[in-house]
Amino acid sequence: GDAIYAAWHVEEGLLPWIAFRRSLDRGKTWEPERRVSPRAMPSAHPSLAAAGGRVHIVFVEGLPRAASRVRYARSTDAGASWDEPRGLSEDPDAAWVPTVAAAGSRLYAAWVGTGAGNEEEYFRASSDGGRTWGAILRMTSHAGNSWAPSLAADGDVVHMAWFDQKDNARTPREVERTLGEITRLVGLEPGPELPPGVLIPDPEGGAKLRTQLKAQRIATEAPGWAERGGDVRRLSACMDRLESAGRKGAPYSEKERLVDECLAIAGIAYRPDVRGEGERVFYLDAIGPKVRKEMERVQRAAPEWVARGGDPKRVEEAFRRFERAMHEAVTEWEVYYRRSDDGGATWGPEIRLTRSPGLSHRPSIAAAGRTVHVAWFDGRDGDTEIYYKASADGGRTWTPDLRLTEARGASTLPSLAADARGAHVLWVDERGGKPAIYYRRTDSGDTGLLSGLAR
Repeated sequence: GDAIYAAWHVEEGLLPWIAFRRSLDRGKTWEPERRVSPRAMPSAHPSLAAAGGRVHIVFVEGLPRAASRVRYARSTDAGASWDEPRGLSEDPDAAWVPTVAAAGSRLYAAWVGTGAGNEEEYFRASSDGGRTWGAILRMTSHAGNSWAPSLAADGDVVHMAWFDQKDNARTPREVERTLGEITRLVGLEPGPELPPGVLIPDPEGGAKLRTQLKAQRIATEAPGWAERGGDVRRLSACMDRLESAGRKGAPYSEKERLVDECLAIAGIAYRPDVRGEGERVFYLDAIGPKVRKEMERVQRAAPEWVARGGDPKRVEEAFRRFERAMHEAVTEWEVYYRRSDDGGATWGPEIRLTRSPGLSHRPSIAAAGRTVHVAWFDGRDGDTEIYYKASADGGRTWTPDLRLTEARGASTLPSLAADARGAHVLWVDERGGKPAIYYRRTDSGDTGLLSGLAR
């Protein structure tokens, strides 16, 4: 109807939060901003859907990534008031990048979860407008990581798109194992492999996460402590020393010692919860330090190895092969699609929508009747550009990829909406030297050609 809703996260120090606004006159005027997420926990990356008088928001609560979960908040009075947010993902597994779609009283949510020791797609449905939710359904299952789902719905028909590494020649973990070949080349025993799982233990990374979480605890509890007579000047001086250490590049082990001093000044206790927050880091965050450490070992051993007759070009070439393989393993993603005709209870097969070298990222999906639209950003042209394709038969067959942008600078993060007349796409574009929002739409009645580029 005349109502328009918007949600976003506000980066406010260490505690980002979810903001919401609504317009009841088709966007002519907007009511004041209001907060949807709890004050005690950092919250970010909302996705919003509305049907009738119900408004639904899913978001990530808890930062950093090892401590995050997906939460759901709903309003049954067109955004005038909000229920207390509740969990959608399953503790203690970390989860992020959620999305939500609504069709009448049907509600669908999806996100990336780590319960299988890998990044996989998960899905959950509600048939009563979000009051209760069905069981969590795992949508993907393979060695490659899966990321950032997007949903569209029309009654019991649900469309899902995401991007995935399932067809990569090698996973990052398989490439990691080839580091040992380089180390052995100069006569050394390779260091231990990183443990399995998308989130893994790491001493320095753990110190970093604990430092962030402890600083968040101070930001949350210090105002009340100050009102009770706490020595604000002493705490501020301690936090200044912590910030100074960060500017000087101090290791997180040192910064954690300083933040512990600040906690003690304010009498604030820190207890990590059962999810092991502060003890694990994302696998790709840990592989970088490991590679640097192995390279330093090789460089220290190389002079003696060369003196014994070793060829330094062999080591250089081995590292170049490793870097190329790791780059391909990390950046090679493709877009995939699945469809359900029974409200998400069962799903058709995975359909691969892209076949391009390099990244195909962040698909956005929209549907109107049997016409389904997908847009994503793609690196096949040397720069990231927006691509689009459509299906006129409910996702069974698809048009060829259509390139929507040809601009200097990155074009990323498309967002789609559709009705019976066609599709609209927004994206972030850097053609002017700094990020700006651009728009295109389909010609009326044409699902394969877009026109009307406008700033």
